[in-house]
Amino acid sequence: MAAAAPVAIQGGTKTGARVRNPISDRERAWAALIAVGVVAYIAVDALLLRLEPGYSLIHNAESDYAVGPYGWLMGINFLLRGGVGVIAGTQLWWRLRGSTGGWVGAALLTMWGVASGLLALFPDDPPGHPATAAGEIHLQLALVAFLAVAAGTILVSLQLRRDPVLGAISLPLLLLAVIAIVPLLLLGHTRLGPHSPYGLYERLFLGLEQIWSLVVGLRLLAAPRPKSLAEPTSA
Repeated sequence: MAAAAPVAIQGGTKTGARVRNPISDRERAWAALIAVGVVAYIAVDALLLRLEPGYSLIHNAESDYAVGPYGWLMGINFLLRGGVGVIAGTQLWWRLRGSTGGWVGAALLTMWGVASGLLALFPDDPPGHPATAAGEIHLQLALVAFLAVAAGTILVSLQLRRDPVLGAISLPLLLLAVIAIVPLLLLGHTRLGPHSPYGLYERLFLGLEQIWSLVVGLRLLAAPRPKSLAEPTSA
């Protein structure tokens, strides 16, 4: 038997007989930040629910937490949501930069992240509060963010089927993205009217989009590390 022949693998390609589709340590670190960001976002939301029991999950928007004694916590959540969106968008742009639909979708995810982060600067106007300029800006930013992530996740999911690492989960990601359209449409139908369940629809939409990002992050973390593999060959 001859000595094992090395198989060099880098960036999802190979010079030998096997493909393991590794990702770099840098990509793995960013993927970890995506996953941690989503988990932290959910944890802060749960904490706000406990701290503000008077806020309704059905009739209050998540943004309403920003107006009150714990508004700083909601500000952190806006920044967490924004950070996850920007990181996911830039990392997916890098993976899909050869595809027009892919980089457009990734750019929309980045836009979602930027607009979500900016929400921290402009508190909304909860029910019963007078209308303010900040509240109007908040609504416009939220509209841009929601439409961007709805379109972006669908476009990216369609292109990911060609990705060596994320291709295996492209269909579940597409299903999540399409299902998220339903609560978004229902949210728009309420026109944020008093006593309408817009808070419930918003949370369902945001939850599905956060799950989408979490699945992407966890899948990238599960990919093999880049390394040289050795396969035995016959003499």
